[in-house]
Amino acid sequence: MPRGCRGPIMDMLHAVSDIVDFDYVPFGNANFILPECGDDIFCWTTTCSVANPPAECFKGKLACQHGEEECYGNLIETCAKNATAQNPLKYMPFVNCYEGEGDVSRANMEACAKKHNLDAADLQACAAGSRGQALIAKEARKTVIVPGRTTEAYVPMAWVAGEVLSDIGTMLRAVCRAYTGPKPAAC
Repeated sequence: MPRGCRGPIMDMLHAVSDIVDFDYVPFGNANFILPECGDDIFCWTTTCSVANPPAECFKGKLACQHGEEECYGNLIETCAKNATAQNPLKYMPFVNCYEGEGDVSRANMEACAKKHNLDAADLQACAAGSRGQALIAKEARKTVIVPGRTTEAYVPMAWVAGEVLSDIGTMLRAVCRAYTGPKPAAC
C-alpha cells in the first residue's frame, strides 16, 4: 500500500470503525495467468471482469505488477486478514508494518507478525499452500466485480457509498458525509 494511503486509512478506521464496513483487498494490479492471456493483466481483466467469469480466471499461477515479491506480499496479507477474522483494526496495523518502506521480505513479515501478535509460521504456511490460493482467489474475485473497473484502473482504489474516491486523503470526510446515522464525534 503506498505510503500516502496508510495514514488516511488508519485515521479513518480509528475514528469511525464502528460505522464503516471496511475491506482491504490485497490483490492490486495482479492476475492469474490464463493460457489465452499469459501474464497480460489487460487480457485477464477483459476476460474475467464479466458477470459470470470462468472458473479458470481464479486458478493457477499469479502474475503481479511488481513481480514475485508483490505476489508473495499479497498472499501474506490475505492470510493475515484471514487470521484476524477479517478485522481491519487487527490486520491493517500488520499490513502497514509489513509494507512499511516497501520491504515485503520474509524477515520483515516475521518481525511484523511478532509485533502484531500474528503467527508468522501460520502466515507462511497459508501463503505457500492451498489455503492461501483459495483466499487470494476470493480477493481476485472482489477486484473483477468492482463497478467501473477497467483495464486502465489504478490501485489503490477506495470507495465510499459506491463512489470512487479521487483522493484517498478525503476518506474520513467522505465516510462522515455518507453516513446517515448519528454522526460520531470524529465527524
